[in-house]
Amino acid sequence: MISLIIPVYNESENLPDLLEKIASLEVSSSLELVIVDDSYDDLTLKSTESFNSRLNIKYLHRKKRLGLASAVIDGFNEASSGILVCMDGDGSHPPQKIDELGAMIREGHSMVMASRNVPGGGADSEWSSVRKLISKICNLLVRPLTGIKDPMSGFFAVSKDFFESVKPRLKPISYKIALELAVKGRLKGIPEIPFKFEERKAGSSKVNFSVIGGMIYHFISLYCWRVFARKV
Repeated sequence: MISLIIPVYNESENLPDLLEKIASLEVSSSLELVIVDDSYDDLTLKSTESFNSRLNIKYLHRKKRLGLASAVIDGFNEASSGILVCMDGDGSHPPQKIDELGAMIREGHSMVMASRNVPGGGADSEWSSVRKLISKICNLLVRPLTGIKDPMSGFFAVSKDFFESVKPRLKPISYKIALELAVKGRLKGIPEIPFKFEERKAGSSKVNFSVIGGMIYHFISLYCWRVFARKV
């Protein structure tokens, strides 16, 4: 079984399309979906109700917006499987890659990234030039920390054992929990598989100046941790 963690915030327009694609997968019957919802209302919850008979869904509705990174951690904690896959709820990540990510964890990898920046990967033409620039700059800023070509993709898999071993060192202060897992797990040579990023069909991106500021602060904190942390 694979536990698929989907953090969402006001995604009632996009999440049903994503769940329909997941339900159509051959591996859908072996998936456990953990949806972590920070929405201020129950619209996102209601948008998923028709899938309860087709998919194994655990729904965690948090009482206030606590951030994407902490949502992923809460989802990982709720998961029952030894294989944890995280993807966005806005439809930007292709569900067809879920099984491939899970298979690589079964092969013994602690962490696997789905990447836009390896051969075969990329982003669709509707992704704004500003978002592309922000992504490129962020990737360059953190490349020395991990060597991962696309640590900001948000689409990745880890083993539950690896997550549990790193969890005491995690401080989820930003959007990019995968980056923190890789750094504080002291992983090297993390494999990356290609995927094509698709722009969301409805709603707007959650990225704003506050989010960007939080990510930069997170980057600085990870560099400081790398330099000053004791080997624990």
